[in-house]
Amino acid sequence: MSYDGPSSGAPQGTPPPQPEYPQSPPGGWQTPVSGGTGYIPQAAEPPPASGNRFKDLWLHPAIVTGVLGTLVILIVAVTVLAVRSFQAPATVADTGDDTTTESTQEGDDTTGETEDSDATGSGNGSSESPADDAPAQEDPVFISGVLEGYPDSAFDFDGGDDYISYDDDEQTFDALLTTDGLEGMNQVQFGEWVEPSAPTTVSQCEGVSTTSGTVHLSRLEQYRIFCFTTAEGRTGYFSVDTVELEDNGTLNDLAVSYTVWKGDDDL
Repeated sequence: MSYDGPSSGAPQGTPPPQPEYPQSPPGGWQTPVSGGTGYIPQAAEPPPASGNRFKDLWLHPAIVTGVLGTLVILIVAVTVLAVRSFQAPATVADTGDDTTTESTQEGDDTTGETEDSDATGSGNGSSESPADDAPAQEDPVFISGVLEGYPDSAFDFDGGDDYISYDDDEQTFDALLTTDGLEGMNQVQFGEWVEPSAPTTVSQCEGVSTTSGTVHLSRLEQYRIFCFTTAEGRTGYFSVDTVELEDNGTLNDLAVSYTVWKGDDDL
């Protein structure tokens, strides 16, 4: 077979086509070496270090502010404790000095009072106690006790008698019990004592206005006290002990504690 020469479809003198490569190699690839047929893969570079994570947290504004605040609180607390620890011994020392001084002064005053008392005793032969230390005066008692009665019976405070019949003309009585309360007889009148403790003297009860001849049932409550002057002219008082009522609310029984002081004719 004879060679007819190059094909008529291809121009003479034109080199064969070469494979085309991208203008820039893809990431991780190297430029092909001379005479090669492609890119050579290249090891990927490690990502840049992101830094210390804990260091980033410590530099956060909120963390920094919290740490600084805690340090300030600790400093203030330590300072206060230090100041108190320095002041406490001084306070104790001052208190001791004051106590010693006061004790010395009290000792001097006591000594002076003792000397004055000795001097008074030597001069008068007796010592007098202050009037404030004296017990409260009590007038001599003529009679005292408990009286009890029911409606239409009477009390005799001078004689200490109770359950006296209203029809007894031979008995002098001071108060008559009724269904509505206590009624004074023989010009006996009553006045309520409003102090917390019972009277102890005639003058105390005489200071109470005894202008009512009747003590109504509504006022006859337990522990209430009423002053009076008896039919024989003595001053006294009674205190309500118990009050028993009927179903209809009227008086059923009355018990009182009483005291009568001696009059001028009894002394």
